[in-house]
Amino acid sequence: EFLRVVRKSEGARRFIGEAIYYLVPNLERFNFKYNATYDVTVASGTLLAVVLFGLAYAGAALLAAVIVFQRRDFR
Repeated sequence: EFLRVVRKSEGARRFIGEAIYYLVPNLERFNFKYNATYDVTVASGTLLAVVLFGLAYAGAALLAAVIVFQRRDFR
């Protein structure tokens, strides 16, 4: 939905919108409410993919923070 709206835009608004779309994680992958409500088993491959996605995104965010704060002097 968001990407469809962004693609109708032009110029800087489209560029910024697409950047946000690709940088912010799709947290819907972590939503297992349906599975819990209706007692539907989650495939182990799906669960593994979600866990790896979360770890990779957290690692990338941590790496970005280390790079940003590496040259800071907090004394």
